[in-house]
Amino acid sequence: MMVYQIFDRYKNYPVLMAFSMKETRLQQIPFPAVTICPRAKFSLSRFNATAVQDKVLRKNHTSQEKEELAFASSVCAFPIWQPVNYTRENFYRFLNESRPYILKYCEYLDQVQKCRDNFTPILTEEGVCYSFNILDKADMFRDNVEFILPNYHSATSMKNWEVEKGYTASEIDAYPRRALRVGQKNALSIMLKTKKEDIEFLCAGLQSGYRINVHFPSVYPDVTQNFFTVPLGQSVTGLIIPEMIRTSEGVKQFHPKTRDCYFQSERPLKFFKVYSQTNCLMECKANYTLRLCGCVGFWMPKAEGTPICIMMRQFCVEDVVDNTFFAVSNDYSLIEDKSKYSNLTQCDCLPMCTDITYKLELSQNPITFPPAFPHHLQIMNGDWLDLTHFSILTLYFKNNHIETRERNELYSLSDVIANFGGLLGLFTGFSILSAIEIIYFLSLRIWGNIKLFSNWSGSRKEISNETDSSKIAPSSDIYHMC
Repeated sequence: MMVYQIFDRYKNYPVLMAFSMKETRLQQIPFPAVTICPRAKFSLSRFNATAVQDKVLRKNHTSQEKEELAFASSVCAFPIWQPVNYTRENFYRFLNESRPYILKYCEYLDQVQKCRDNFTPILTEEGVCYSFNILDKADMFRDNVEFILPNYHSATSMKNWEVEKGYTASEIDAYPRRALRVGQKNALSIMLKTKKEDIEFLCAGLQSGYRINVHFPSVYPDVTQNFFTVPLGQSVTGLIIPEMIRTSEGVKQFHPKTRDCYFQSERPLKFFKVYSQTNCLMECKANYTLRLCGCVGFWMPKAEGTPICIMMRQFCVEDVVDNTFFAVSNDYSLIEDKSKYSNLTQCDCLPMCTDITYKLELSQNPITFPPAFPHHLQIMNGDWLDLTHFSILTLYFKNNHIETRERNELYSLSDVIANFGGLLGLFTGFSILSAIEIIYFLSLRIWGNIKLFSNWSGSRKEISNETDSSKIAPSSDIYHMC
């Protein structure tokens, strides 16, 4: 029974998650990617949603205003819109032209940076967002992914870094940027701005400010599911506490479902070059939406010529997102619709075998300007203080070493053999020599007996019918001995 228990544990639970014997230095991991999404999604100078809605109610709107309101409804839940004929190019051009620019001042490692050079615009479900330290589209996506806006998701090319191995050289000049030092002096500090007139309450709902997602550089951000908020007029400070999971090479021999993770070479994706559980789920959702709705969300990765879901089709996307859930199973292999759809699609999205997550400890306080800055004066290159909301985000690391966990073999093949032999030796006196003797007596010994004696059991002594004289006269033996 004990031998069976060991074999069952080796077969079904071969991987052990434990803390690593050595901690990882901070300089060996990348600084997280930071994606910022404003709740005020349109610039009033380009598109005044409230005024256009009033014109639609009065029926004195132009065809262009009608089209732009329909485009805006894909990002904001406006109650009034009408279907129009559109092209994908016009839709993406509207998103690009109407987006507000929210970056006022940037500082990294105690050095002033140009915000436009360090933050790249990307498309998410929240609309146009800005991302720092994210991989370039050529390093994250495959060549079959279509980008109608060429300047989006354009960052520095990956240099001296791999997802599983980490930094492959000791140079500081690498991308994604290294996490070099701890403390607020070495932080990423960003001042954000939003014009008061750009705030559209029908779009932002009860929330204002910015949604922030801190993620691994190779992961495409899902801002609607994982974010924290930076309110208007507030300064938010986040202490980054990274956690790392590594997997030893010995675990590769086990099936991915057994070890509950994928290496990069084991799970290729259709749209992403780099595997992660978030990327896999986004691709699965895009494929599922395309099959059910005949189109995909404007923010989803897609092949060239794939239709996008806006206006009436947007309701289909929302229905798919709201009424689907990933089946409760350990392998996340199914996505199932709870309502009218009964189809299942295989996702098979396990975690990465080598992964880094960034936990945060947040604190915030209101921004107070000194009395020397009256509201009618300008502040920082032309933004009026009484017409603009300012917010500050500061992110820095807390510790020089990070907590590291590692997947290791619970039982290797040698451990299983040692346990089997130990139990058999303890209870039956069994050893390797015993096994050799058993093999010898069941094979070579039998063959030799047959050759020599024509009998598998060896020579047989013939029983004599004559009486043994020694048993009849034992005294004669004693006589002779004397």
